Amino acid sequence: MGRGAREQVTAAAGGRSFRRDLKERIELKPTSDPPDFESDAYRQRLERVLRSYSAAVLQRSDVSITLTPPDGPPNSYTDMRGNITVYTGFPPNGTPEERDLCVQGLLRHEVAHEAYTNPRVYHTFVKELMSRRDGAQIKYIHNILEDGMIETRLRADNPGGYEFISAFNRLYPRVGQIEAIEEDMVLPFNEDYVPTDADGNSLPVQDGQVIIPAGTRIGSWGKAPVSLTRQMQAALLAEAVPEFEPGELHPKVEACLEECKPFITASITGNTADCVQNAYKVAAIMKKHGLFPEAQEMAGAGDAMGGEGEGGGGDSSSGSGGDGYISVPVTAPVLDDDDDLGEGCAPQNETPDVDGADGPGEELQDAMKGSGASGGTGSDSGAQNDSGQSGGDGNSADRHDGKQGKGADKDGDGKCDNCGSDTNRLGNCDSCGAGKGADKNGDGKCDNCGGQIDKKGKCKSCGSTNGKDPKKKSSRSASQRKADDPGGASDGSARDWSPHQGGDDASGGYDPNRPIPQDLPDKMQREGRGSVSDKRLKDMLDEAKRDLETTRAQERARRQRAIRQGKLDASAFSLPEGQDVVTQRELRTGERALKEETGNLARFGRSLAAQLEQMKVQARAERRFQRHGRFDTRALHRVVAGSRDVMKQEGVKLNFDFEVCVSIDRSGSVQGSGLTADQFRMAKMFAIAGQQARIPTSIMGWDGGSYLCRHFEYKSAHSSDFNSLDSIFQTGGGGTPTAEGVEFARALLRHSKAKKKILAVVTDGEANDIDACREQVRLAEMMGITVIGLGFKGGVNPDSMRAQFGRNWAMIDEFTDAPGIVANLIKRLAWK
Repeated sequence: MGRGAREQVTAAAGGRSFRRDLKERIELKPTSDPPDFESDAYRQRLERVLRSYSAAVLQRSDVSITLTPPDGPPNSYTDMRGNITVYTGFPPNGTPEERDLCVQGLLRHEVAHEAYTNPRVYHTFVKELMSRRDGAQIKYIHNILEDGMIETRLRADNPGGYEFISAFNRLYPRVGQIEAIEEDMVLPFNEDYVPTDADGNSLPVQDGQVIIPAGTRIGSWGKAPVSLTRQMQAALLAEAVPEFEPGELHPKVEACLEECKPFITASITGNTADCVQNAYKVAAIMKKHGLFPEAQEMAGAGDAMGGEGEGGGGDSSSGSGGDGYISVPVTAPVLDDDDDLGEGCAPQNETPDVDGADGPGEELQDAMKGSGASGGTGSDSGAQNDSGQSGGDGNSADRHDGKQGKGADKDGDGKCDNCGSDTNRLGNCDSCGAGKGADKNGDGKCDNCGGQIDKKGKCKSCGSTNGKDPKKKSSRSASQRKADDPGGASDGSARDWSPHQGGDDASGGYDPNRPIPQDLPDKMQREGRGSVSDKRLKDMLDEAKRDLETTRAQERARRQRAIRQGKLDASAFSLPEGQDVVTQRELRTGERALKEETGNLARFGRSLAAQLEQMKVQARAERRFQRHGRFDTRALHRVVAGSRDVMKQEGVKLNFDFEVCVSIDRSGSVQGSGLTADQFRMAKMFAIAGQQARIPTSIMGWDGGSYLCRHFEYKSAHSSDFNSLDSIFQTGGGGTPTAEGVEFARALLRHSKAKKKILAVVTDGEANDIDACREQVRLAEMMGITVIGLGFKGGVNPDSMRAQFGRNWAMIDEFTDAPGIVANLIKRLAWK
């Protein structure tokens, strides 16, 4: 069957065959020009970078990434379990390579949340705020402080990774941008000055409102801003995150920011607990100065308290937008209530009390006790240790007491086996370097060439610092090699701080709450640590351009291969106007539905698969040269020779070359009847049985409003990932576009290489257009697709089912019935 816009459909009619041309509305996307950021090849490249980078920063590689297209919501976030979502639309009018660098920057920002945000403290804090009227505003302030904290730590610990955030800041500054207002705006204004635009022109004020004509350029800074509260929010962000500084401020905002500065510094050099306790204090200061925003005045904050877990909407908005006037971007991790959140953490920096500032509730106080005591601030001589006392430079032996039996001290006597000196807490020797760098074995020799090492563990012969050949080139791109580097910037400078107890040596134990000196942010800013120069930015853009060209070629090859093999998913198709598809990857959810039933559903699915496997045993080939059966005309030569083995026995031929598509009605009437849970159970059983029996099975859903039919790819036919099935509970509503659902399923099966194809349509009855549905069912049957309609008893109209599916429909009493009916259908068709 051809793959063009016109398909040749053949059907049997009156003993003869006839052909007719059919204009298909759903076509394959062209393979010649794949998208830059919505392709599997691009996502897979990012996941390789992410796994490599996470292995260095998080000491874990079980991470995945979901990309939001430019026309989607501009949110980037993480669920704090390694599942990261990144928006691909910044800068809005940027080149592909500029967008690629921004994606890379947002990706590292979210990894920093995974590395440095304490899940228990954060989750408890957000739950506490849900009962407060000003909870959204306080959470917004905390998000700004938390962003400053994680990026400061990343800049100190991993300057090479921070370069991508710096590139993002250069390409699409998060604060201080000047934006042109697209439509006329009117805002409340009760100040005693005349507001001006970014060019210094006065704006008219009438009846307590400032009038902003379309096209007016508005910025954050200036002595006469259009909104003092929004300028305060921008100033708070510019003070907290690295590489930004507040511009010219109104005197009232300037005084408020000056009072907030000690609490901002204590937050960005502290941990999540510091950010929490100081968010309350900064909020109190802003209230005192009359700069605490109302909910509707929060720049881009969205519905911070809505949704499940940590909320949706603006709550999961990432550091991904310019502030200008419209939005001050913040980021907030998204968590589930039943996550294992681990231990909390205690504040590290003491700050004075503030009149009117609320403190954390009892549960939050519990979480903020953590596993370490609160201590004083860091000093010029180095960071605090776990007891809150200043001392050491982060790598010295004064914090490595008593750790023996490892590294250069194999016998556990506290002495280096190589030179006899005292070993540090990690068992490494600070005198001869045994156990460090290129000497992982602790014998004082380079693991690569056997040469002598210096005190820092660097080989004097080959120059290796990690026991590997430094001259051996990596096959990965420069951006991936940079992502692997847990420290060091492009200028070769070392890190300033590490979350490892042993400094650069990861074996010392990972502690993301390890304090950093309070003067370190200013020091890094002066030195430009991790900041990209014009030349470095140009090099990164050139590298991104080459990477994208390679990715496009890989995606073209992948799509062509998928077409040849007939292994297509929903993203391969172009839909007509008024229809849209949400792919399996976009539907991935961190929530697990009906977890208590997982075992039973798996058993049902395996039972169905076992029935099909049993049928395969019944298949056997034709047996020849037998003494019983029918005469074998090909054995005449044996008769001449006097042999009696001239009979044959017919074989049993079963064809299990199937592909199944389950198309589920997710209209509002299904949701209202409470059938969603049964649909989920049924879909899970189909998926498990198909996987076990090695029958490709896709699970699709559909709903429709007045102007849009949405298709949901809960599972593609050749995927073994069932996570997106859980999103059945979060999708659906509106009308019943059964015809469109069958049409899309028909397009999927039309390109399958399977010999036999089954389409099971699960619905509650009457479609928006019964005649159109019947026509699509007829077209599917003419293409050799077996279509069966399935309806839950009590929620289905028999007359409507007959009108749509003819005699090929069945009533099901329980969710277990549907997979059983399809399994029996497979058995019956397998004998044909």
